[in-house]
Amino acid sequence: MTTPSSRHNGTLHCLEFHRLLPLYVGGDLDEASAPRFDKHMVGCLPCSEQLDAFIRQRGLLSDVGRSQDLEQWAPDIWRSLRARLDGVDVRRLWPPQGI
Repeated sequence: MTTPSSRHNGTLHCLEFHRLLPLYVGGDLDEASAPRFDKHMVGCLPCSEQLDAFIRQRGLLSDVGRSQDLEQWAPDIWRSLRARLDGVDVRRLWPPQGI
């Protein structure tokens, strides 16, 4: 039995499809990958359904974001982040340790 994670129909694997999904939905998928993505989507029902679900979820999140008064709370977040980052020696952050 072929699982969605191992299926390959001559275009790309489902795992690669899932990795490219946010780029596709956001309009940022490169021109070389777009035809393979489209071909896989047409030939793979589970991935096509995943794309539909992703688009619906993105729309819901967008609706929630528009319904919030972002101007009211956003400045407080940035002030808090600036306070936390002031004095941080960025040279100590790269390269990451313990990875």
